[in-house]
Amino acid sequence: MTHDVPPGVVRLAGRAVTVWGLAWRAAPLAAVCSVLAVLAGGTTPVAAAWCTKLILDGLAGGRAVLMPTIMLGAVGLVAALLPHLTEHIDGRLRRGMALLTRERLFTSVNAFVGLASRRGRR
Repeated sequence: MTHDVPPGVVRLAGRAVTVWGLAWRAAPLAAVCSVLAVLAGGTTPVAAAWCTKLILDGLAGGRAVLMPTIMLGAVGLVAALLPHLTEHIDGRLRRGMALLTRERLFTSVNAFVGLASRRGRR
């Protein structure tokens, strides 16, 4: 059984690797934090639902619910702070990538012979 991967998927994967490499060179800490923030954003609703289930099970079974309640509060705090953290991380990543791409562009353009400025030379 052979699974052929469509060429569009291969191109998309190649571009994703290129973008990740650019982000890693521009701001490695921001790139890692961005991935962690995405993972935290995806797991926050699941963690909140699980904590709520533990609280309801504890109330129904007559058990203590202090620990699940504290965990739910921590999950809520993470959910409230995550958008602000993500905005800050994205800003740092954007600035780093803009700086890196401009530097590469200027380095590439200045590598052409004959494009040097002639100001001051008479």
